[in-house]
Amino acid sequence: MLRLPTEIIVVDFIDSIIDNIRDTYSIDSITNVGTTYTINTADTKDIANNDYVTINSVSYKISNLVADTSFDVTSLTSVTGSSWKADAPYYYYGTPIATGNTRNIDKLDGILMKYPFIAVLEPFDSEINLDTSDIIYKTANLWMVFMTESNPNDWNTEQHYTNAINNMTTLLRTFMLELVKSGKISELEGYTETNHSEWGLIAKNSGSTKTIFNENLSGVEITNFKLPLLKKYSC
Repeated sequence: MLRLPTEIIVVDFIDSIIDNIRDTYSIDSITNVGTTYTINTADTKDIANNDYVTINSVSYKISNLVADTSFDVTSLTSVTGSSWKADAPYYYYGTPIATGNTRNIDKLDGILMKYPFIAVLEPFDSEINLDTSDIIYKTANLWMVFMTESNPNDWNTEQHYTNAINNMTTLLRTFMLELVKSGKISELEGYTETNHSEWGLIAKNSGSTKTIFNENLSGVEITNFKLPLLKKYSC
């Protein structure tokens, strides 16, 4: 009798991979004066002022960061916790229009610094393999972007690379390494990688030049990315 593998939801699996590459470190102590809380930590990784970190399930905006020493957050309630984790890279999935709308809603809610971000753009198809002798159950054919804020009015092409594209390429490589480390995929075959100094014009399906993302973005787009998920049988 055919036993179906335990289902792995592709977008949830990607979510777990991204969470694993977010910077995190332990907190030595927390002190406060009024609503300002100083988070003492021996390693601040790559976080910076105006970034967001989550402590004990609450997101806070960073200020007055002293590298590998401390950073401040503001809160009307007591801040407690034993570790912090960077909110970035942020993660989205859905159609380009839906993803762009979600980011616009975030801006209206006052969340302005959601950079960099990784998005799985829909639609994408998955090939299901019912051959019980094969180690692969599902192969998802993904379209993804790794993007951050850019300044097209002041940057030339070289500056787009220095300030954005190179960093997003590093983020992409880190993401791929974490995929391999997960132990849940078969060997990757490759993908098509496209650098964008100004990204936001979605012409993939309809040839339209409508700006879907209402922001200035630079980074890396990958297409033809086949993600082979291994079988994991249920009892």
